Amino acid sequence: MMKYHNLAIAILSILLITACSNDSKTNPSSDEEETTVIRKYESVELPVQIYRDENYEPGHEATFIRTIESIEVTKFTEGSAIDFFDRYDRQTQDMNLDLVNDYKQVIISMSHALESETVSDHHEAFILDRNSQILFNNEPLLNEVVNYQLQQATLERRMGRNYETEGDVILAIPNELFEGILQLKTVSRNNSDNEVIYLDLK
Repeated sequence: MMKYHNLAIAILSILLITACSNDSKTNPSSDEEETTVIRKYESVELPVQIYRDENYEPGHEATFIRTIESIEVTKFTEGSAIDFFDRYDRQTQDMNLDLVNDYKQVIISMSHALESETVSDHHEAFILDRNSQILFNNEPLLNEVVNYQLQQATLERRMGRNYETEGDVILAIPNELFEGILQLKTVSRNNSDNEVIYLDLK
């Protein structure tokens, strides 16, 4: 009788150990749980003016306005990859980026407007503010490829002046970064008033 009693205790012990083991797998401790990133910066609504100059043409009443109209994230195709490299310098081309498989393109669509009765043309580039940054999970992104593009996208000589009223800036950003909070931090300049704004890249 004692033999069967000891066997029952052994079986019960095994069942309890197994149950505890399964529970630990389905309910990991707080140390093993993934940390949730809390968004620090709220994104402004689009469209948003990022540049306004009410003294655009000396001697004339003329106001020039640059506005970000929309932001779109799409996959690269063979054709859009070629268009992307055409926009940037040889150094970007020499990075040997596999845009189709490893990156997404962020299309920042902009508009230019000139409010004036005496000035009819503007000759400007679709660019971002020189103090712009890409933030990943609320912190400045430490990615040389992306930051180099962003620096180039602030230069008029690289983006090219034109007379168009619509244009865009295109950035190639690695796929994995879209799994977190990805934002463009930039400056909205209204004459002498400057405001830091944040735009979600999604």
